[in-house]
Amino acid sequence: MEQNLSSLNLTTECYKTLKSSGFTYVKDINETEDSKEWVDLTLVPVTKTALDIYCNDNESGTIYTFNGAFDELLENELVPGNVVEICGEPGSGKSQICFQLCINVQLPKWIGGKEGNALYLCTNYNFSTERLKERLKELGEEILKKLSCSGDSKKRKLSPIYFTTVIYLQKWLHHNKIRLLIIDCITPIIQQLDYTEKRHFMYNLFVNIQKLAIEYGFVVIITNNVTLRTKSVNNTYKTPALGEAYFHRVNTRVLLERKSPNYFKATLKKSTIKKQSSVLFNFS
Repeated sequence: MEQNLSSLNLTTECYKTLKSSGFTYVKDINETEDSKEWVDLTLVPVTKTALDIYCNDNESGTIYTFNGAFDELLENELVPGNVVEICGEPGSGKSQICFQLCINVQLPKWIGGKEGNALYLCTNYNFSTERLKERLKELGEEILKKLSCSGDSKKRKLSPIYFTTVIYLQKWLHHNKIRLLIIDCITPIIQQLDYTEKRHFMYNLFVNIQKLAIEYGFVVIITNNVTLRTKSVNNTYKTPALGEAYFHRVNTRVLLERKSPNYFKATLKKSTIKKQSSVLFNFS
């Protein structure tokens, strides 16, 4: 039986172009097209059984911050293939959590790390190397000794926190053992678009990122701002930016709040496996 072009993972525009050029079946192009990209596109995707996925998830496991209360809240949430949103006001601890996870994912497995790399996509140009260094200093000296034989090697071991842009994502995934992808922050990317473009862009962004996360085995963390909305006259409330369409695209949502100079509150607002709950924690 001949395979129709509509069965392939083609964009609508690409499919229409091929149809208008007289191509209907895969064999029509096979007779004229020898490129590797086309051959790869027509191959049957590698399938995984439920057992394969379960074993892979168990082996990969959760990425931890080593903060007991926070880790308990997000147990089995920070796992490969999941899109986790961390939202909150400025100063609520979003970046500190992200920096800590960037460091921990690179640590040896015997400590609780994943021996992988972190890819940090900063969209608002405020990536702070000084704050990252502060988090690094808090690692115990014994752990740092295990990671390095000299001062320079310490830097080499913990440096693959890549500061880049979304356009190079696939390139990094091909050449690095990425176990964590952080987009900090999603709001500037989307706010510059009009309403129609927003929905289309968000759908494509999240579908493609999650496909890559499942294929390459990494966790996706996206930070988001909060905005003030009006229910009625003299009745306003704070809510994560970008609306309900965005909310339905993430697997997990965590809201961070600063309760005092040293203490923070994390609330699990959305989860596919847990009910809503909150914890207090600090970074000491």
